[in-house]
Amino acid sequence: GAMMLEYAVARLNPYQDRRIVLVGDSRLAASFIADGIADLIFIDAAHDYENVKSDILPWLPKLKDDGTFAGHDMGKWFRVLTGEQIVEKSGQEFDMDTQLHCGVVRAVLETFNQVRLLGDYGSTVWSVKKESLRHE
Repeated sequence: GAMMLEYAVARLNPYQDRRIVLVGDSRLAASFIADGIADLIFIDAAHDYENVKSDILPWLPKLKDDGTFAGHDMGKWFRVLTGEQIVEKSGQEFDMDTQLHCGVVRAVLETFNQVRLLGDYGSTVWSVKKESLRHE
């Protein structure tokens, strides 16, 4: 809520001259941003597959060619599941059995090659470079 927004804005204060904070629906917000201008795009909204996928797609064109696309809630231990299990559970916000956000895992792996998982084992932050976009 409001407390997290204040926290995020405070963390971005050193970059005031280069950052824009928009509050609202991610897909609508993307329509206000020119293509090819973002160094970093970080998403962390709904965690079911349909919402994650529909958050990623409109933001991709906004990224510079050498930019980084990143997000939250992709556990490093997602490989405990088969691809079929991830697809089956991907409509949920959170899978209690595995403690995974299967929708995030499915949308990210379906969209990008070479996904980097940041930090230690407990980190759930993922990042990709624009060139790792899958072309199918």
